[in-house]
Parts: sequence; structure tokens; C-alpha cells
Amino acid sequence: MTKSRTQLPILEFDSVSKAYSSQTAGAVKEISFSIKTGELFCLIGPNGSGKSTVLKLAAGLLNPDT
Repeated sequence: MTKSRTQLPILEFDSVSKAYSSQTAGAVKEISFSIKTGELFCLIGPNGSGKSTVLKLAAGLLNPDT
């Protein structure tokens, strides 16, 4: 088996946003990233910065606004 030179991402966000009705600012605003096979990904930030929202969006538990 040969490795392809161009790996497609296993997860990709392209300008994804999510806001909750109780917030004036979005929980996640225009986040973009891609993760390819074999890469490590770390999501860090202060409380309330949208880390859990990003994981819920990635898992399909929430639908993005954009």
C-alpha cells in the first residue's frame, strides 16, 4: 500500500460560526481549521471561549449557523 502525497482532512471547519439565542456575541465566530490523518490537535482557551461548542459541532450534536 502506498501513501498518497496529498492527504484529505478527516475534519475540516471553514469559517464556521455558532451563536446561542441568549448571547449577543457568538459562541464560535468564523473558526477555520483542518485535521489530517496522523495529526494531533489541541483545542485550548479560557472558560466560555467555545471549546465545547466546537467539539459538539464536530460531533454533529449542534448545527452551525454558517
